[in-house]
Amino acid sequence: MVSIRCGVRPVAVPRNQPSGRHSASLSRHYRVHADPGLPWISVYGGKLSGCTTLARAVHARVAGELGPAPLSPLRLMQDPLSDAPNAPTERFPGLDLPVVSPAWSVAHEKCRTLDDYLRRRTNIAQWVHRGGMGARHENVGHLHSIAVTLNGGNHAKATNDLHNYRARLDREWRLLEGVSL
Repeated sequence: MVSIRCGVRPVAVPRNQPSGRHSASLSRHYRVHADPGLPWISVYGGKLSGCTTLARAVHARVAGELGPAPLSPLRLMQDPLSDAPNAPTERFPGLDLPVVSPAWSVAHEKCRTLDDYLRRRTNIAQWVHRGGMGARHENVGHLHSIAVTLNGGNHAKATNDLHNYRARLDREWRLLEGVSL
């Protein structure tokens, strides 16, 4: 690995991609690019939760150029997202497309917090007003149900998780409202 960075992640799409397709449906897509004039491989798009699938694609590209390694550690790993296209989905208020279920994210993506589920495992926090809460906090009940799942059925921990998430969002919104653009 030559470098990494945090921030905006590009979404990889084919050149002929219809412009009407919702970007949330493309969030796991990636492209592996080997420049014939340079001795490295570039990766565009993808998600951390899909890193083993992406690693296999890169490994296949390198093996195609250098030949297979004697023993690949990638063959020893089980891909937790091998069934990602078949992962159960749920609807979330305010989104046109379904999102992967919280239970599946817990079992297959090691998701443990409301913030992780809403921002990284799905695009709920990015697409639904106030981080998924809704304009008037109308999604609180739905978020609590998600938090219960993420906390293994523990309602007290789920309530605390939701309270902390809501408090952080409220602090962020107060800061934003104080900034004049």
